[in-house]
Amino acid sequence: MKIEHIIPLTCLGFTTISSLQISMFGTALPLIVAELNIDYSLIGILMALWTFATFIAPLTIGRYVDKLNPLMVIVIVMLVSLFSSLLTAFSRNLIELNTARLLLSLSLPFVWPTCTKIVTVYTSSRSYGYSTAVFNFGSMAGMALSYIVMALVGGSSWRVAVIVAGLPVLIYIPIVTAIWNAVIRGGIEIKGSIFRQDQQVDVRYPNIIQKDIVKIAIQLFLAHFCAVYTWSLLINWLSTFLINELKFSYNYIAIYMFLIATISGILEVSAGTYSDRIGGLRGRLMILYVGLVSSSILLLSTVLTTSSSLIIMSLASLSILMWRISTPSFWSIISDAIPLNYIGKISRIYVSAVPLAGIT
Repeated sequence: MKIEHIIPLTCLGFTTISSLQISMFGTALPLIVAELNIDYSLIGILMALWTFATFIAPLTIGRYVDKLNPLMVIVIVMLVSLFSSLLTAFSRNLIELNTARLLLSLSLPFVWPTCTKIVTVYTSSRSYGYSTAVFNFGSMAGMALSYIVMALVGGSSWRVAVIVAGLPVLIYIPIVTAIWNAVIRGGIEIKGSIFRQDQQVDVRYPNIIQKDIVKIAIQLFLAHFCAVYTWSLLINWLSTFLINELKFSYNYIAIYMFLIATISGILEVSAGTYSDRIGGLRGRLMILYVGLVSSSILLLSTVLTTSSSLIIMSLASLSILMWRISTPSFWSIISDAIPLNYIGKISRIYVSAVPLAGIT
């Protein structure tokens, strides 16, 4: 298998497992609150704390994380998420539960920036869209898996489901370490023509200045916030709709999420590959506009329609699928537009838009 397939698939494992951890917490939260007898108003306050932690982590400790080897970042994030899962599963009170969730909030903001940096350094610019689409699919795959795990084993206990969701970490760490040492670490030669590793300088942009970087960072941050805010509205509203309006059980939601994840994965990879064929920022912007505009129209249609619940769910589902078409551009734009020596700094600002949009 070529390195340009190995790298995104390796990152896909990272994003999928990370997304599974955070999604499992949210999926099991109603059961956790009921068993531990926690007031929902208090949970609301804690959610604000978790959001703040997710927002502040990349802006504070991000500069130190960026100095680490990407493999080291992956291993640390995976171990923290595993510890968080175990602590959640064995939580007996609110303090232990809050500590477990805070650990996730502090570690997960580094997942997508790390994958983006790996793709930028170790793959060809002609495949940024494809590579980004593959690893970005992990967010949807992890979410779907959380419902599948809950449907399969959550009936006996949510604690068992949380432990099961953490087990893939133990399998992934030795695999990613072996792949990194055997394959990826030598892939720096792919970028030898544009990246002088000893100087940490990207020679694609010899004349770019700090002022330009700040301007680009602000623009990308605002754009990312607006795009992700739509997703936050979509996924939060739809999950509530499926449970409260349609009375779906975890089993039915698991089937629904599996179908949505499968279709969205095909669409994402196809869109990312298509953007590579067009090339450069033009290709990224094309699928970005198509996905976001279509998704927004469909989302508005769900509000304006007075039809049956089934039609509303269908429109919302189509809105999700169209939104996913745009996602390969979210991080491949960073790879295309930002000099390599600034990617860490810009990514830390860029990813902080996610918790502000309501996703933690």
